[in-house]
Amino acid sequence: MDGHTKRMRHRILIGVRIAVAFAVGMISTAPPSLAGSDQSIPVRIEPPQPINAITLRNGDDVQSVDIVDGKALVPTELPLPWTLGLNRFEPLAYTRDDLAKGNTLVLRELGVLRGTLRRPSPKSDESFTVLLRVSNTDKVQPMDVTVSADGAFSIRVPAGIYEGAAIGTATATRIRSGIVIQPGKPTDLGTLECQPAVPVSLRVLDAKTGTPLPNATVTWDPPAVLNADAARVLYAKRWSASTDLRGVARFSAVGPLPIPVRWRMEAKGYSSQWATRQITENERITLPDVRLRPAPSLVVRVHLPATRRDLDGAGIVAAIQDPSTHHFTPATGAPLREGQIRLALPGYGKARVLVKSATGAPLLYQDFDVDSESLPVDLTLEPLEIHGRVTRRDQPARGIYVYLSDPEDARVQLAKAPVDDDGGYSLSTYQSGDLYLHTVSRGGEGLSVGSVSKRLTAGGRDEYRVDFELPALGAVLRVIDAASGAPLRATVEQQIELQDGTTYFRQGETNAAGRLELSGYSAGLARLQVHAKSHRAHSIEIPLQDNPEDTIVALERSGSITGRVVDAFGAPIRGARITGGYASETEMNGAFIAATGANGRFSFDSAPDLGTMFYIAAPRHALAITSLHEGENVIVLQPPGSGVVTLRPDNAMPANTYLVLAAPAGGTMIPFGALQDLADVNGMSAYQMQGSQKDGSIVLPQFLGPGKYELFIALQGGKPFLYRRIGTITSPVQQNVVLAYDSK
Repeated sequence: MDGHTKRMRHRILIGVRIAVAFAVGMISTAPPSLAGSDQSIPVRIEPPQPINAITLRNGDDVQSVDIVDGKALVPTELPLPWTLGLNRFEPLAYTRDDLAKGNTLVLRELGVLRGTLRRPSPKSDESFTVLLRVSNTDKVQPMDVTVSADGAFSIRVPAGIYEGAAIGTATATRIRSGIVIQPGKPTDLGTLECQPAVPVSLRVLDAKTGTPLPNATVTWDPPAVLNADAARVLYAKRWSASTDLRGVARFSAVGPLPIPVRWRMEAKGYSSQWATRQITENERITLPDVRLRPAPSLVVRVHLPATRRDLDGAGIVAAIQDPSTHHFTPATGAPLREGQIRLALPGYGKARVLVKSATGAPLLYQDFDVDSESLPVDLTLEPLEIHGRVTRRDQPARGIYVYLSDPEDARVQLAKAPVDDDGGYSLSTYQSGDLYLHTVSRGGEGLSVGSVSKRLTAGGRDEYRVDFELPALGAVLRVIDAASGAPLRATVEQQIELQDGTTYFRQGETNAAGRLELSGYSAGLARLQVHAKSHRAHSIEIPLQDNPEDTIVALERSGSITGRVVDAFGAPIRGARITGGYASETEMNGAFIAATGANGRFSFDSAPDLGTMFYIAAPRHALAITSLHEGENVIVLQPPGSGVVTLRPDNAMPANTYLVLAAPAGGTMIPFGALQDLADVNGMSAYQMQGSQKDGSIVLPQFLGPGKYELFIALQGGKPFLYRRIGTITSPVQQNVVLAYDSK
């Protein structure tokens, strides 16, 4: 069939389809003229399958579109954006911007999620809802399911990685992480154990009068335990409510038992309060009444100094401490002025008043325990001066700053001052009480300096002296080209491990002479990774010494490493993390770290030792493990497996949960840092990725690239762990696998 004949056939087909659609009322307006031209849009179908035509729509305008030679021939008369009118494929929206960029029209067939609910006492009338959360988002898709007599269910779901649980009117399953749905393929969750779910109610009252508070909001806010983030999002709507006229909020089924629960109660004009409990009883639960107190306030009496220009435009802020993070969250504020200022707070407990400059820098803070509705606070701003000398071996230490910070949170910096050529410094502050002073090096080429801290209790005086004597141990590194002896500018990743248990992670640059001096440390060891452009990287350990001699590092020349990360269809993957050069399986940071851009490309200026393993993690893909050669590398990532691996110690249900690790057959253990990256990019915590669940299921095997792997569980007693081999799997895991092992 020549091109003209094929074109005429396509025109006739479109004419017939439009006529049929018009006849059945699909298109309410007159059909577009057949004289218009078509737009040729590339199409990718996942999974690959023959499709000759699709239906695109914009509102009531519907067009049947032929697919010829991998391209959709879309009439120009169909306005953008286009949506897909095929129920077995995911919804899509192809926009004007997509058209301008020449983006591919991707058709992803819905995947199938199935499983079997094992209920303690099956009830024929019990209905279930499967709650699915797209990993690392707040998007939750509730799907009502029909359960057969044996507990089996099956639903169609868009491709992606989910966290989910099934909840019925009397029973519920625990949250399952890492549910991988692939286009057009089934994912079998296997048997899901259901435990009881119970009705829960609570009442919210006015603490003073005891009268009910209608329309108070009761928000599901679970305590910080495993899967707490997933539970917060999954059940946010189901287990949140407003109180009725009697101040009561009811939840028909909360579970599975046992379950820790926590709700946050809020009402206008009242302080928020939490109701917390561990529910274990398989019966209707009525929590103790929650009595809300009127919202408290701080009555701050401000006393300002006579003349201080640094307070022009300053403000005062009240903050409340988050009980989980212990960080202070600003609640309200006002301009700073002499006299009384009232600052409202959302609740009782630990609070802080801060004075901030016109630029927002903190100048002063005071902490309080708020236990009454109106707490008077005296805030007197009296400047005090702190000065002293910073020395090393009784000589001035140059290139140093002295910082004044919050002793509990060094990120809150109140003042800083540079050290002059004579080693002296002077800083001014309004803060009194327990002060935390510490030194920081200016850094720069050729220098990496340790830090020293001191505490000072200030009050009743306007001047204090604090001197610092910096430790004198260190190391000197000189980096040269191995062939010519010429100095090299190099990046040096530093892990400084002191004998007192302190560890510093720093990065330094050699100067034009190829020299980097590490100084200001006490006894210990420097673990260094040296990188220079067009040279092979080198690792070295140097003891920290007094008056150290130069340690010469000669780097061999090598080419750079470049590459692309693509998916199984050859499309570039953005945001893939490429790491390598881990010192051991417990390391969190590799010596080589890169990320791909929009075109899927990455590069390293220096090459690692031959045989160095690299780990490539990307969203919605399995982990790749490979060595990289100089020059161009192409890394193809595969989708995760959809089968579930379940642990059965002694062929029974597990009594404990474990940390699970893996190693390629005959290879070394995958480092913790690489597994953390794999969890992060796929919207999970490390515990969700590596931890076994209460039913024995483990997520990690689904995200291992093709090949054979040894699986291990971590046992306490080692430094940091002992490992027990529990079995071998072949990835990708497409069918459910039970690993039974001897726990003795």
